[in-house]
Amino acid sequence: MSISFEELMQIGNNQFNFEKLVEQMKSPLNIIPFVGAGMSCPIYPLWETFLLNMAKEVDRYNEISEMLKKGLFEEAAGELINDMGKRDFDDFMEMSFDKKKLQNAALDGAVSLLPRLACGPVITTNFD
Repeated sequence: MSISFEELMQIGNNQFNFEKLVEQMKSPLNIIPFVGAGMSCPIYPLWETFLLNMAKEVDRYNEISEMLKKGLFEEAAGELINDMGKRDFDDFMEMSFDKKKLQNAALDGAVSLLPRLACGPVITTNFD
């Protein structure tokens, strides 16, 4: 299935995001950093660690660990949602990735340099 540019711009916030990307490309820095999943690991757990911590809570560590070794991250999360229930899963996620953790966090290393690289959007692969 192909989609036209015009149709793509009608989905969600795509029009706004596209305009911000164009604005960024016209800025003096004209770059949009693509940040990997590990940038926030000093503050937040990596997705694998998060899922394994949850697996311990429901006594499914070995099974979930095997799924993750096979790259079945979404399936592992689905299993945990089934075991814990969506509300408990969401609560655990909110606790683990709460923005309040940023308030007292000492940002150093590469993540602390992002504001110097770009004054606009940053593309990431997960919660960073």
